[in-house]
Amino acid sequence: MPEPADELERILADARAQLGRIRLEVPELEDGTPAPREVQEWARSSLAVAPVEPVIAVPPPQAVPSVSLEPLAPPAPPASLRPLQPSPAPVAASPAPTPASPAASP
Repeated sequence: MPEPADELERILADARAQLGRIRLEVPELEDGTPAPREVQEWARSSLAVAPVEPVIAVPPPQAVPSVSLEPLAPPAPPASLRPLQPSPAPVAASPAPTPASPAASP
């Protein structure tokens, strides 16, 4: 059985030979499409490092007004949702005064 290093070298040599036989051809393009050389130039320029833009100075932060962390009282429910209050008991009519009977004198 061959050594692993020898086997690896054989595989690499075979891969290099196969890769060397690959030929890429650019098909004919329609009129108005850029030529392969123009595409290559565009690709090269688009992959170039973009110039670094200057950093704009940020103004210092401004003071924020203080905020109270006290819980707020819940708002009163609208009148349509308030429970009905019992109506006051009707005032009983006072009995009509009875006429005074004439007092008997002795």
